[in-house]
Amino acid sequence: TQGNVTEEKTLADLDVISSLFNTLQVPKVFHTVGNHCLAASRAVLASELFQHHPNNAAYYSVRLEGKGRGWRLIVLDTMDMSTNPTCPSPEEAQRFIAAHPADQHLQMGLGGGRANGGIAANQICWLRALLAECEREGEWALVAMHHPATTGVAPLSHLVWNYTDVFEILTS
Repeated sequence: TQGNVTEEKTLADLDVISSLFNTLQVPKVFHTVGNHCLAASRAVLASELFQHHPNNAAYYSVRLEGKGRGWRLIVLDTMDMSTNPTCPSPEEAQRFIAAHPADQHLQMGLGGGRANGGIAANQICWLRALLAECEREGEWALVAMHHPATTGVAPLSHLVWNYTDVFEILTS
C-alpha cells in the first residue's frame, strides 16, 4: 500500500510491518525515520518503534555484538528539523529554511523541503560526542540515515538539508 497518502493508511501499514517484524527470527530490527513514516505522528512512531530508546528519540546508537573490534550502529533522524508538523525542532527548521532559499540551495527544492529534512543542532552535538567516544573506545561506527549526506548518490533535492555539515562530521 501507499501508507503516506493518509495517516490512517500509514497506521495500517505500520501495524502490518510491526507484526511482521515481531515474527522475524533475527536478533533486532533497527528503524530510521523518513518522510513517509511521518504521515503518522511521532508519538505513534515512538510507541511502536522507539520505545526502548532514551526519550523515545528517533536517533540513537546501539553496540553491535561481534568478534574482534567493536561496532556501534548510529541511527540519525534526518527529519529532526523539517516542515513536518511533528518536527521536534520547528524553530530551528524555520531559521534554516530562511537562510537557505530553494533557488540557491537545491537540497531545499523538493516540495519546498517537505520531502526531506535536516539534523538539528542537538543531534549534531550528540553525533560528534558519540563519534569521539567510538574513537576513544576503538569502535567502528556504522551510520544509518534515511536521507543521504553526500552528493552523487541521489538528486540534490533528496539530500539531508545540512548535508555538508553532516558529511564533514562523518569524514573528519
